[in-house]
Amino acid sequence: MELRIGAEIELRGPAVMRGYLGAPPVDGWFATGDLGELDGRGRLIVHARRTDLIVSGGENVYPAEVEAALLAHPLVREAAVLPAADARWGQVGVAYVSTDAAESDLRAFLRERIAKFKVPARFVVVPALPRTAAGKVDRARLQEG
Repeated sequence: MELRIGAEIELRGPAVMRGYLGAPPVDGWFATGDLGELDGRGRLIVHARRTDLIVSGGENVYPAEVEAALLAHPLVREAAVLPAADARWGQVGVAYVSTDAAESDLRAFLRERIAKFKVPARFVVVPALPRTAAGKVDRARLQEG
């Protein structure tokens, strides 16, 4: 198996799938749709799905990093961060959180843990995050409103 990382993680080798049903076969490198890097020991670190990446004012914001910081707050039960269009920055983060904490408390908590540009522009409090049949956060339903 071979791995290369440019704009996204790509793989090739005999164990890589040949393609998706109804689509042309993969010829050469398979683009995974994931963004990542190799650490100093050569281990692969996956940051996010390419479609989940938030580019705000030219800066990359990985939702998983913001979500992990939110989940460290003792009053946050669940969190998901999604991109939203913004006239000034291109995109901003919107945090969907199941919490009893005030937005001002969440902002202050995040500013101590992540860069200011990564703090979501908006917070939406929800009773619980919608889930897919596989138990993953249903990001499409969140974006629909």
